[in-house]
Amino acid sequence: MTQQSNRHDFDFYETPAWLTLLALKHIPFFGMIGEPCAGHGAISSIMSAAGFNVWCNDIDLAKPADYHSDATNSKHWETLPRADWIFSNPPYSDLSAPIVQNAYHHARVGVAMILRLNWFEVCADRVRFLQEHPPTLIINVPRFCYTRSAKGKWATDQCPTNIYCWEKSNTSGLTKILSLSKSDIPLFYRTPDESPSFKRVEIEIARIKKSSTF
Repeated sequence: MTQQSNRHDFDFYETPAWLTLLALKHIPFFGMIGEPCAGHGAISSIMSAAGFNVWCNDIDLAKPADYHSDATNSKHWETLPRADWIFSNPPYSDLSAPIVQNAYHHARVGVAMILRLNWFEVCADRVRFLQEHPPTLIINVPRFCYTRSAKGKWATDQCPTNIYCWEKSNTSGLTKILSLSKSDIPLFYRTPDESPSFKRVEIEIARIKKSSTF
């Protein structure tokens, strides 16, 4: 029998920099950004470097966040500051549905979430939400190796992760699916071992800012 690798505590998996940079390039962020599942700051550090004000929350008391509320609990969101945009990489388990929905109701302008491709599947915990609030943008990207196999080698997840965006002022429903290959994605890398220096990330942030209006 093949030994299965254990899931990380709190279902935490670090977000690759290129995913955050893609969101920064294609989503019209502005104002205050809230990060409810901040981890070690992979998303928030890039958003801060791009010039946004960001607050960070993580349920894990060991993580260096501004707040430590449970993002699955709607009452706990009352302890968090309001935000124009919520941007996060929530747990890929069944915890993601309440987090996305709570974030949507908390954000003034919109929500961007890194979720599995099959999050769009009709499931009881989110079908009503998807009926009432279909995403306005899905950025479809190649798979990333978040975990190691039982043999210690980097392995892609069984289901790829995409970026889902809900811009609340857009009431016409899904408006765009953007499918990108590896060659379309600046600084793309497949495993955490290949991640670029933050200096290279800052150079890419500058390029994005130069070509955008934020």
